[in-house]
This record gives sequence, C-alpha cells and structure tokens, in this order.
Amino acid sequence: MDGNKKIIVIGAGPAGMMAAIRAADFEQEVVLVEKNKIPGRKLLLSGKGRCNLTNACDLDAFLKRFYGQGDFLRDAFKKFFISDLMRFFEERGVQLKVERQERVFPVTDRSHSIADILKKELERKKVKVLYSRSVLDIRISEGRVSGVGLDNGVV
Repeated sequence: MDGNKKIIVIGAGPAGMMAAIRAADFEQEVVLVEKNKIPGRKLLLSGKGRCNLTNACDLDAFLKRFYGQGDFLRDAFKKFFISDLMRFFEERGVQLKVERQERVFPVTDRSHSIADILKKELERKKVKVLYSRSVLDIRISEGRVSGVGLDNGVV
C-alpha cells in the first residue's frame, strides 16, 4: 500500500459501508468516517427494524422509480444490482426472503443480521472506522483531495 494515498468514505450508513468494503479491494488504506457512535443507525430502523434490504424487481421496473426513468443509474446497476447485493449477504450466511411487493428481508426479520455482516466485512477488509467524528471540510490541493478536516484533526 502507498502510505500517502487513502480512500476516505464519509458516512457509515449502508451505502458508505458497502463503498468502503469495495474500496478495500483496491489495496489502498480505507478510512470510513462516521458522525454517530455506531455504523448503520438508520439501517437498524429500516423496515420497522426488519431491514427492507432491497426490492427484487427487474432492472427496468426498478429504474422507473427514479427521475428520467433512472437512466443515470443504468451503468452502475449493470456492475452491481439486486442479485449481486443478495448474493453478497447470502454468501456470508444471511438467508433472505422476498415478501409482498417484491420487498427483500433477512429471514431473521432482524436488521442486525445485515448490519453485523457489514461490520464484520469492514473488519475483515481492515477498513479503519472513525466514529463520533464530524467532517468540517474537504481539503483540495492542486485539483486533488489532500485530506478531510475532522473536528479533531485531519485524515
């Protein structure tokens, strides 16, 4: 790893945790900054505590829910879509079920089932997580991010 380069992800919600997990595959130091004391706080509340993980509809039906038929998302979803997300959790031991309106939940009906897998993956991938830290600014030097100013220093 190049000691001078880091990938910094701001926010340890589900998207931030998944971004940090994926970024760790690029053999750079990854730092995840979170303002709360725990990751995935809103995730724990989703689906009334059951975690409505995703919706199992096809790509076109999914994209129709977004502005302009979601065309701006089409390329990203070709790289990682619902089946990939479901496989990610199932390969790590979380059984999933599809309920009415194609909503996907863990069989346990507990959002902690999903949050725990994300936390374990962050640890396994050696992502450094900074909790209870507020981002004050993003430092730019010569057109590149040179650091992120936090309430207790710079990362």
